[in-house]
Amino acid sequence: MVEAKNESKKEGRCIWCNKKSDSLRQVVIMKGNRHALHPQKEIFYVHMSHEVEFRSFANKVKRYGKTLLSLLWLAIFLIAGFEIILLTYNRVVGLIGISIVTALMGLVLITMPLSSMKTVQKIGANMTSKLIRTAGVVVVAVGIWLLTLSYY
Repeated sequence: MVEAKNESKKEGRCIWCNKKSDSLRQVVIMKGNRHALHPQKEIFYVHMSHEVEFRSFANKVKRYGKTLLSLLWLAIFLIAGFEIILLTYNRVVGLIGISIVTALMGLVLITMPLSSMKTVQKIGANMTSKLIRTAGVVVVAVGIWLLTLSYY
C-alpha cells in the first residue's frame, strides 16, 4: 500500500528522476527485501509531479517482484539444463533451447523492468526502468544471435 504524507523535505533527491530539489514530497510504501519478501514500510521522497509515476512503479514492484524473480530463476535452471544437453547429447537442440530461453528472459526484462532498490536510489526509478528495458533488448538480440548459431 502506498501512502502519501504532506511533509516536505528541505533538500534531497527525487527517487523517480534522481534530481536534487528542495520541494520533495514524502511517500511511504510497503517494500519487500531483495527477495520480494517480508514487506516493511519505507519512506521515499519524490517530486509532486512524479508522485503518480512512482506510485505506479511501487505497485508494479509489489505485484510483480516475486514473479520476476521466479521467472529469472526458472530461466537460469532451463539454460543450465539445455547446456547439459548441448555438451552431452545434441548440440543443435541445446543451442536452440538456450537461445529461446535467453530471448524469453529478455522479453521478461522488457515487460517487467524491475531492479533492486539500491539501483533505484542511485540513478532513479525512471532511469532504472529504461536501463533494464535496454538490457532486455540486448538479451533478446543475444538470444536471436544464439539461434542463428544453431544452424551452422
